[in-house]
Amino acid sequence: MDLGGFGEEEKFLNLEEIREIYQAIEVLQNEQGIQELGFVNQEKAEKFVQVASQLSSLYNVNKTKFSMQFLADMMKKMCEKHWITVQDLYELSEKEVIEKIENCPDKNSVECFKKWRNADQIKESDIAPEDVYFVNLEKVKIRYSNPLVKRGGETVRISEISELAKKDIEQALNFSTRKYAYLDFKFS
Repeated sequence: MDLGGFGEEEKFLNLEEIREIYQAIEVLQNEQGIQELGFVNQEKAEKFVQVASQLSSLYNVNKTKFSMQFLADMMKKMCEKHWITVQDLYELSEKEVIEKIENCPDKNSVECFKKWRNADQIKESDIAPEDVYFVNLEKVKIRYSNPLVKRGGETVRISEISELAKKDIEQALNFSTRKYAYLDFKFS
């Protein structure tokens, strides 16, 4: 299953751009006088917010949220049944974990995994689906970044001085989705 574009074709920055962004970060004081990482360069802060917003939109697509929850539920079940251990999840390669899933003794789990893996799209609804595996998306955390920027002798939030960053942040905050994502299988 394509998890929403996390492949090679989705590179947002090259190594030099990443290096430049990191080099523009330093410890600043926020509005409450607490130390916080921020940027010494508005342009780099804008680029950081732009990329963070692009990543946020990838994380927010229903197929990504559905997939992450399904895989978490699959791993929980496999751990409870002692078909995989927590240590396995640290030590085995992704390929080896997948092989454990595909070869577990529970045929329903194996079939559900295959259906998820072969799905072209995740179904969506505003009404809780019945008799299928679904994920409630209503309380999913929205991620965005509004970093500090050093400007003259003061520090401000990038959204206070950049319309570009403010637009990216508002787009992340205004993200909306259907309430439920599901596939037509029963996973128990």
